[in-house]
Amino acid sequence: MPQRSLKQDLSAWMDANGEQNALGWPQRRDVATMVLLATPRSGSTWLCELLDSTGEIGFPQEYINGENVALFNNTVQSNNERDYLNGCCWNFATENNIFVIKTTVGDALRLEEIDFFEYFYQSSFIIIRRKNIIAQAVSMYVALTRGVFHVQSPDLLINEEERDAILDASNSSVNSAIKQWVCHILNYELTTEIQIMARDITPIRIDYESLIDEPRRAVEKIARSMPIRLKRNVPITGRTIKLAENVHYELEARFRLAEPKFLANVERIRPRLDP
Repeated sequence: MPQRSLKQDLSAWMDANGEQNALGWPQRRDVATMVLLATPRSGSTWLCELLDSTGEIGFPQEYINGENVALFNNTVQSNNERDYLNGCCWNFATENNIFVIKTTVGDALRLEEIDFFEYFYQSSFIIIRRKNIIAQAVSMYVALTRGVFHVQSPDLLINEEERDAILDASNSSVNSAIKQWVCHILNYELTTEIQIMARDITPIRIDYESLIDEPRRAVEKIARSMPIRLKRNVPITGRTIKLAENVHYELEARFRLAEPKFLANVERIRPRLDP
């Protein structure tokens, strides 16, 4: 089924709440904007929590994701895409006038009334990726299998029964699912690179592995691009618990052993990850 556009999501909200409730929002020119482009299971949720914890680098959310539009439009109350983005900038920026939107390139391209990248052409762009795309695809497979995508309590980590069920599944079916997710992530990465290249955007690049090792350094790198000088004692913390466990490592090892040709092709065509 084709993905609905942002315009269709806003129209659905208006049908439910009444066109007379629509508000018009002028473009906000006193706000600095940042776009965080991510792929599934790239660490973007944790990065957003780190940025949010500073209180100075926006309230990063997926404002144009179809599952979230109705929630945010309860505040913005817009019936067209430009007014909606303008309203988000007015209502969801930090006190120091910083607005951050997290999105995938797929969601960015579902706008039909305006061009997402042209609307944010003066923004700072951040791309977060994982060096290990196989681990990323395994993470997606396990999350879908469990129905658990983000954990903020140790009680929700994989238990022994779940571990056995995941590892006992057919290797061929598991590897097929992992391969599909690798291709999905790779498609998003390639499309993202095409979009920023076509618009001569020079993004800041963050990789998941470095973010895990040195979260403060990554956040400070992003802050300098706004530019914001964070105080040395400002807390930078996230709530989400890293989900990779032995079951993830086992599935990745099995996949790498079974699919050497596929792995070589992925590395050949995958966009280079700049520092």
